[in-house]
Amino acid sequence: MIETMLTYVNEEPEILKRILEEFDESNILNNLPKQVEHVLILATGSSLNAALAAKYYMESTAAINVTIEEPFNYEHYGTFDKKIDLILAISQSGKSTSTINVLNKVIKRKVPIMALTNDLETPLVELSQVGIDLNVGEEKVGYVTKGYSGTILNLFLIACTIGKNKGIIDESNLKERIKELENTIKEIPELINRSISYFNENKDRFSSYSRFLCIGYGANVGVAKEFETKFTETVRLPSSGCELEAYMHGPFLEANKEHALLFLVDDSPISSRAFHLRNYMNDYVGTTMTIVKNETVGQYDFSLQSNCTNNFIMPLLYVVLVQIWSYLTAEMSGIDLNIDPFPDFDEKLNSKLI
Repeated sequence: MIETMLTYVNEEPEILKRILEEFDESNILNNLPKQVEHVLILATGSSLNAALAAKYYMESTAAINVTIEEPFNYEHYGTFDKKIDLILAISQSGKSTSTINVLNKVIKRKVPIMALTNDLETPLVELSQVGIDLNVGEEKVGYVTKGYSGTILNLFLIACTIGKNKGIIDESNLKERIKELENTIKEIPELINRSISYFNENKDRFSSYSRFLCIGYGANVGVAKEFETKFTETVRLPSSGCELEAYMHGPFLEANKEHALLFLVDDSPISSRAFHLRNYMNDYVGTTMTIVKNETVGQYDFSLQSNCTNNFIMPLLYVVLVQIWSYLTAEMSGIDLNIDPFPDFDEKLNSKLI
């Protein structure tokens, strides 16, 4: 059987459950300082998007400040903040040259380095004091799905461990947090089925437009940016992910009837601003699709129907739609995602170790 993006999305519930069950906190507790306050995350592509999605959960859970940097830019132009007491490098393959190169630069700072990767036998781990296994399994298709979701969950668990190490989280609270994650993960299978049904019933909304934009806020900025990555990679039409307020400061000026806008809306007070923008843009774009957390008084197109009360966890659910809809849109457009259009790219550009 040929494995596809959809194959891996369907694996996500079991994989995320396995990560929860097998996460080894002792590796962190035994190798990191007790009082971590400032974390520097180095990541690019979907790994960076996942870090953006996990940032607010991490900060609120472990009472830490999280700074996220692109490795290449940070290596050549970044200034190291002396307050940083943990460096977290993320690379699903463990072979990202930009991430490896920047670690060779910052290692002299004598700050603990943690590597989050799907392969513990890589140069990334060799440069680190702690190696954390993403534990998502191999993705043979070149468009990350379960790796993105697995990265978010691992970052949540890393934050819980740091919080526990600092005495902010006790065993009782940790069990409550794990249960909350378990219950959210259990919602994914039904969400997969409903998102496929929605696509099949609304194919024209994914096939009639030449530009796609996804607008989110809070933790869902990381999902909006992953939308940008996934739709660009797979659908291969101009696609962007924007923070809600940022969209209102310039990007809205390009709007026309060739545009499809997706709004990721939770149940926070900011949702009213998202609905206000959606209502205004309805007259100027081809279509809008509003994805809400659960039934709301505002008009919407798709509800996650989630019982989760923590909006910082919700990227685990919102991203399922992004992953499935990008795959199905590409498939509908006749794009064979099993064929690499640039097979020599990594070798010629030295973006990953071969």
